[in-house]
Amino acid sequence: MKQPCGQIGFTLMETLIAIMLLAVSLTLILQLFSGSLKSGKLAGDYERAVFHARAKMNEILLNTTLSAQQLTGEFDDGYRWSAAIAPFVDETDVEDADEDQPEENPAVDLFEIEVTVFWPQNDKEKKFTISTLMMAKNDDANPI
Repeated sequence: MKQPCGQIGFTLMETLIAIMLLAVSLTLILQLFSGSLKSGKLAGDYERAVFHARAKMNEILLNTTLSAQQLTGEFDDGYRWSAAIAPFVDETDVEDADEDQPEENPAVDLFEIEVTVFWPQNDKEKKFTISTLMMAKNDDANPI
């Protein structure tokens, strides 16, 4: 059977609607792709910060003597770090201690160590912090 001459192919309206749907679909797909790239970069930045923080923490933990101090520095890739070493004070022990008992002078002290890594990202500064406790000789005369 033969079709009339006006029924062959797509109309201009059908073609424009198909192109519009394709454009909207491609825009959404590209936005999703862009978001996943940003998330991947953010995850990589945090991974590098965790690596730097753990490396600096391990460097501090290798010392057998510590003293209360604040340390700062910078890594080669633009990340900065700060470490705070302070004697650990247990709040519950301070409340329960007798005022009449003399202070003990133990051979080792308990120190709280906190390492924070900073890096710039989109006009803001991100940071990642880890902390731990360590028993060490208190050596105020010989800092790290």
